[in-house]
Amino acid sequence: MARAACARGRAFREELVDMKYGELVVGTKIQASLKIPQTSIHQDLKRHERAREELRLPFQNHLGCWVELGKINVGLGNIKGLDDAIFLYENMARMRPLPCVKQFTQLLSRVVNLKEYSAAICLFKDICNLGISVNEYTMNIAIDSCCLSNRVNDGFSILGLFFKRGCVPDGFTFSSLLKGLFRENRIIEAQELFQKIVRERLCELDVVTYGIVVYGLCKAGNTAMAIELLRVMEKGSCKPNIHIYSSVIDSLCKNRMIRLCLEDFR
Repeated sequence: MARAACARGRAFREELVDMKYGELVVGTKIQASLKIPQTSIHQDLKRHERAREELRLPFQNHLGCWVELGKINVGLGNIKGLDDAIFLYENMARMRPLPCVKQFTQLLSRVVNLKEYSAAICLFKDICNLGISVNEYTMNIAIDSCCLSNRVNDGFSILGLFFKRGCVPDGFTFSSLLKGLFRENRIIEAQELFQKIVRERLCELDVVTYGIVVYGLCKAGNTAMAIELLRVMEKGSCKPNIHIYSSVIDSLCKNRMIRLCLEDFR
């Protein structure tokens, strides 16, 4: 009798409810007795399932962002050559949402450290085409790459992008442009740009900017103007360092102006 009672109880429970994969399905006979339409129950179940998914998705997206960010950071640390950088960039470009400008700027900096300046310029253009809102740090790296690859005109084009985006060029920006002009032996244009910087106070001049100008003038054989600029520095707040003195002395010696060198720096 006990076995029969258990069988009847099991049959009743199966008739009443069927628990399967965590979903409650009401028995058809109980539904009929309570007059609950079967469609409304399924709608309720689907509505509750959607609510659970909506609660779960923000956490999944947040976790996914952290995972992707970790992959980017690991990838940046493992760049050994240009192929590694391109592979990482292609993966970053496929991510949705796209990584922030900081990660793209770090990648661009790694490419410049590899001395792949032309590749860095192409990469910068592609980053802009992706719709990434580049900042002054990204643009400074791109300008420096242009100037190091003898493409200073492209550097001035990116300078126009500074003003278009409402960014303010700094000493690094103008130092790179001056260096690029001197590298291309455009001495007069470099002098004009330097004079414009001083006259209009476009940025605060530091010893690096002065050093680029002094070295460029000495290399071009214009040692007299380099000495004049050196004297201006000595009277001002930005004093020349040993590298600037060395550039002037080396230029004087190469031009067989040793006596003048001894008179000026004794």
